[in-house]
Amino acid sequence: MAVDNNGDNHQPAGRPDGGQYAPKAGQGTDDDLATPSEVALLDAAAMLTGRREQARRDADATTGDDAWYTGKGRYLGYEYADAIVDAARHADDIPEGTTLTDMAFDDEALAEYLEDMDSDSSPDDVRSTAAHAAEGAATPAERAERELGIMEDFAISRMRTTDDRDSLHRAMGFASAIIDARDTLRR
Repeated sequence: MAVDNNGDNHQPAGRPDGGQYAPKAGQGTDDDLATPSEVALLDAAAMLTGRREQARRDADATTGDDAWYTGKGRYLGYEYADAIVDAARHADDIPEGTTLTDMAFDDEALAEYLEDMDSDSSPDDVRSTAAHAAEGAATPAERAERELGIMEDFAISRMRTTDDRDSLHRAMGFASAIIDARDTLRR
């Protein structure tokens, strides 16, 4: 490769592109591009931020218990999903036996989400089920999607077992937010 007085590389003579500037080392490589998993996590994080705020505004603006509880549940679901996605985005090396749920929530925080859904489940139930679901996940996005599925199952179970309308609507809103987040991660 020929180098001119300015230190620029040129293609060697005798080639069809001889004398033209040669690309810089590393130029045109895709080493700096985000992986599909990273893109999915970034998309989910952006979606969750906007939808969580919208759900809060919707709950504040509604009249009537059903709409308020659905909005409140949706807000909590987006908040929960955002914490899982954030843990996945920042978990370069997750220690063996640790889940995103472990990284995102302490027992008190998990208990609050379960209480908001009027669930009879305990934080230990969520943690053990999340650990089982996370086994074999290839990427952080897949791991987040699987662990969110656990809380979606808890919300759906609550919807099926409650006779209380407020609890039903809160669980419906929560499950719909988790489903939105999981759909974004699957793209």
